[in-house]
Amino acid sequence: MPGPDLTQDEIQDLTGYRTRSSSCRWLERNGWPYATLAGGRWPRVLREVP
Repeated sequence: MPGPDLTQDEIQDLTGYRTRSSSCRWLERNGWPYATLAGGRWPRVLREVP
């Protein structure tokens, strides 16, 4: 069973971008909520919004 967050591969498939910064811009432009973590990691995107 998948975890609560999309994986990096799933985010890349969703956004069509391979870089973290481009994926974050796509998420922002398209109204997808996400959280960023320290250290330049990939954003956390929930599979379902509670």
